[in-house]
Amino acid sequence: MNWRHIKPFLWGGTTILGLALLYWVLRRYDLADLSAAIASFPRLNLVAATLFTLGSIACLSAGEMLGARYAGLRVPPARNALVVLAALGIGHSIGLAALSSGAVRLRMYGRSGGRPDAVARLLLFAGITIAFGLLLTASWATLARSDVISDLLGISPATAITVLGLLPLAVALAYVAACRRYEGTIFRLWRLSLPVPPARLAAGQLLAGTANFLCVSAALYFCLAPFNEAA
Repeated sequence: MNWRHIKPFLWGGTTILGLALLYWVLRRYDLADLSAAIASFPRLNLVAATLFTLGSIACLSAGEMLGARYAGLRVPPARNALVVLAALGIGHSIGLAALSSGAVRLRMYGRSGGRPDAVARLLLFAGITIAFGLLLTASWATLARSDVISDLLGISPATAITVLGLLPLAVALAYVAACRRYEGTIFRLWRLSLPVPPARLAAGQLLAGTANFLCVSAALYFCLAPFNEAA
């Protein structure tokens, strides 16, 4: 039995497992309680959180589009957005996001003719996007409120600015510079070939990743603000 015969059973089993895990996660919530909680939430905060959530989805879709371009996956931008909604929605709901969202991506891009090695390159690109997004968001937060960060970590403001503020920026700039210097160089990870991305993709990657986490932070702020005011 070759891969062509096994693949339908693998896809079907993966889909059933994903739906079962999603049901297991969501069964603890009551729809009426969720509706009541949303109805009692301040309208302005709800609208702001929704808009920033949509902004996060847009940033993730942009990062996915850049990753698809890097991996050589020729799919329309709307398809990238759909993959983001499905892969990250399922992945973060059932846990093990890197594995579960990777399986969803493999399934959805596979239906568009994407090869597994191309999807693997996209996943690596997406992982780097997330890592730099977290790093640079922490950097901007430290530079903006070094006093709060230094008190929280028990370090001096100068150390916070240098280590947590400026160093991540230097790493990000070095990454873009390295991509420009070694663009097209092929690295190999086992059987997977990984070309160095062009500098413009790397810069877009940093922008999309950072903007995503800024939107996430803003959405969380507007969700939690009413509880802070009540306390």
